[in-house]
Amino acid sequence: MDQLPATLEQNVKERVKGIIGELIPEEVWDKLIHNNIEEFQKIDLPRLVKAELTAKYKVVIVDELCKPEWQGLWDNGKQSASEMVRQTILGSASEVLVEMIGTTVQNMVNNIRSQVQNYR
Repeated sequence: MDQLPATLEQNVKERVKGIIGELIPEEVWDKLIHNNIEEFQKIDLPRLVKAELTAKYKVVIVDELCKPEWQGLWDNGKQSASEMVRQTILGSASEVLVEMIGTTVQNMVNNIRSQVQNYR
């Protein structure tokens, strides 16, 4: 019974070599196979993975955002946020506020401290 190849590179090498035969020297074969697999791993594989994940997550995101709990509400011609949008905002409002004005407030505190220290 044939032994299974230990690596992808060995598997590819054996399959291609079985088709073409012994026309190419072993060291040329090794380099050719190695370079092709390296190129696939660096260029093609990341592109394929990104395309597949993009397609899958696009469906997941669209399905989630089409649920009724994400739909905006209308009352007398006035639109308001859905409960999910409201809860999402309320859940992260403090972090958003800190990111928006944290540096400005810190600079104000530094200026007040400096002015108080220099006031005599």
